[in-house]
Amino acid sequence: MNLLYQKSFLVESWNKIDAKSIELLDARDPGRNVTVRYLCTASRIKPKKDVFSQLTLAFEVANTSSLAVGINILSAEDNRTAREDYSLHMKMIDFLHGKYPNVKIALHAGELDLGLVPPEDLRFHIQEAVEVGHARRIGHGVDIMRESNSQKTLSEMRNGMVTIEIMPVSNREILGVSGEDHPFPIYLRHGVPVILASDDPGVLRTDLTEQFVIIASDYPQVSYSDIKTFARNSLEYSFLSGEGIWAAEGNYSQIRKECAGCRPGTECKECRAFLDKNDKAKAEWRHEGDLAAFEESISAAIKLQ
Repeated sequence: MNLLYQKSFLVESWNKIDAKSIELLDARDPGRNVTVRYLCTASRIKPKKDVFSQLTLAFEVANTSSLAVGINILSAEDNRTAREDYSLHMKMIDFLHGKYPNVKIALHAGELDLGLVPPEDLRFHIQEAVEVGHARRIGHGVDIMRESNSQKTLSEMRNGMVTIEIMPVSNREILGVSGEDHPFPIYLRHGVPVILASDDPGVLRTDLTEQFVIIASDYPQVSYSDIKTFARNSLEYSFLSGEGIWAAEGNYSQIRKECAGCRPGTECKECRAFLDKNDKAKAEWRHEGDLAAFEESISAAIKLQ
């Protein structure tokens, strides 16, 4: 199949799936309130030419489809082909980024540990994903402190607002890394924006809630304020289109002027006009309304005691 046919087929399939999902859900079903978007992916364990073809298709679709918001590269990072071609894959993404500069990039990198791969493969994956692959989000990042330039990479992630997707259940089950052996506290301490993610919930029999429970229970230094920040980060650093509701990226102390005079979750005239033009802002505003309602219910329950 040529690129144009593959793109047309993929976009049409997504549109049908999205429309069918809405049709099947009852109007009162909480699932109707979920915004679904896709990352187009390539498999890093395929032959070189196939990986490049898949990446090219991924960039092209993400550049044109309203349902696709970015690209990623998946499959086992410890696979021999994935290891041998890792730097080449990053160069492929760098090349395509030059052709499609507006396509956002999330990359799984550093899902590795001692004993799984030769030590030399623990030295550079996250750094190259950031510096060569232009990743705005890093999935896993478990081997960060085994990389040769870990402090430099952490600084680049913090300063460039490159988020780390922390996946505690996945890393425990697949890599055997958890608790004090997990680099989550290192990312947190270095000011890298943290997002909690479930990886493959169907395979791992988990959900997003369990990730928050593990982080809150395993790391006593994490406060409720941190938990709120992780949740807000999930939307602020998402690839949803448009602008967000915050006056400064990643700073949750001030809402931008269009919505500053409105109660979170409600919509005054100026705020509604802004939300209608920005998918990210719409999702964030809904989240702030839900968060305010949750905190009010807790406060009311405490007063009754």
